[in-house]
Amino acid sequence: MAEHDKSAREARVEALLARARAAGATGAEALLEAHQARTLTDPRGSTSPVAGGTLHLTVWSGSGAVGTARAPLDAAGDAPDDALVDAAFAAAARAPADPRGGPAPRFDLPTRGLAILDPRLAHLDDDARREVLQDNRAQVEDAAPGALARDLHYEEVVQHRVFASSRGIVAHEAGSRFRLRATVQDRATGRTLSGALTSRCFADVASRPLGVDLARRLARVVLPAVPHPGDVPVVFGPPLVAAFLPLLARAFRGERLGDAAPLLGEPSRVLGTERVHLVDDATLPGGYATRAFDDRGVPPVPLVLIREGRLGTVYAGPDDARAHEARPTGHEIAGGGLWVGNLVVRPGTRTRNMVFPELGRFLLVEDPSADPTLDLRTGQLVLRGPAVLMGPSGPEGALPDWSWAGPVRALLGRVTHLCADQERHGVVDTPTWAMAALPGGG
Repeated sequence: MAEHDKSAREARVEALLARARAAGATGAEALLEAHQARTLTDPRGSTSPVAGGTLHLTVWSGSGAVGTARAPLDAAGDAPDDALVDAAFAAAARAPADPRGGPAPRFDLPTRGLAILDPRLAHLDDDARREVLQDNRAQVEDAAPGALARDLHYEEVVQHRVFASSRGIVAHEAGSRFRLRATVQDRATGRTLSGALTSRCFADVASRPLGVDLARRLARVVLPAVPHPGDVPVVFGPPLVAAFLPLLARAFRGERLGDAAPLLGEPSRVLGTERVHLVDDATLPGGYATRAFDDRGVPPVPLVLIREGRLGTVYAGPDDARAHEARPTGHEIAGGGLWVGNLVVRPGTRTRNMVFPELGRFLLVEDPSADPTLDLRTGQLVLRGPAVLMGPSGPEGALPDWSWAGPVRALLGRVTHLCADQERHGVVDTPTWAMAALPGGG
């Protein structure tokens, strides 16, 4: 990004703060998010950058009442700043007074060493982007002659975030995100399997064989159907675990902890077996959810959400932290809401090849066939995906419509093994999970 663009964005949010203070705000925060996206679905096509973004403003009145407003940035980066200030004050006029209200505390915001902006970004061209789609399409058919690559989708986003606060903070962050989605279809049955690769670096999505991995897993789930084997161990692959863990993390909001008490094991604080150890680390170099600061200008701190099966630390926004005289954790979205960081499950020390023979016959569920759901008040989790019945000699058949519904604590309490095959899927780093039989699966 040209230096004058960076300076212009910083000047924009500082000017917005000055307008808010001139209008009578006792405190204010402004956040500018600008992005440029490219997408490609045709291996013979080309990309055109599409720009967009949002400008957020939060003001505090003399009574401590808070008001938030936002406006979209158009392609030129314009937004009606005066109207934004008026809208924020109108929201504050409707809000209750809060003598403790005010901007987030001031912190040092280190923006270097995060590894969230691909240094090769300026050298990327459409030939390299097309090659990603071409290679995955060809690799699928070479790896599994009975499979076809469908719906390949490449996405690239470069984002700039500028935060300013009346507490004297101005900070800028630049990052890139790359995502490759693919669907693989079995020629004979028509059944499909979808998945995605995500990274901060182009090289990661360009070099990993997403299509091949999907085709190999699809070859197992299209085996002849077999009846449910009854009470046998169940193994979850990393893609399935990564689909439901962000839902679980949302239960750890400090200000809503009472609402999620059944899920989080209150008052015993026991959520699962001691093998389950989950960390939120939004400072992880190169992580998909890594950032220098959240939308309130707070640098994130690593949190142990589940400490060897027991409830650990919880997220705290600036307002909740102020009420408890604590430090905010750096996980707040502008206007309220939780910004989950990189979720890291501590892996075990043994490989799948070492663990699987000990399980005997078991069900292997690697991919979700639909988005999982989790009721944060009751802890009820619903999972769906194609399963494979594995025996001592390998796959014995498929359960194409396997599902399970039950308390998430029941699932966490049955974890017997975590393998050593740590994989990154979106914001989650997780190994394979092996569990004792899950009642209610079908």
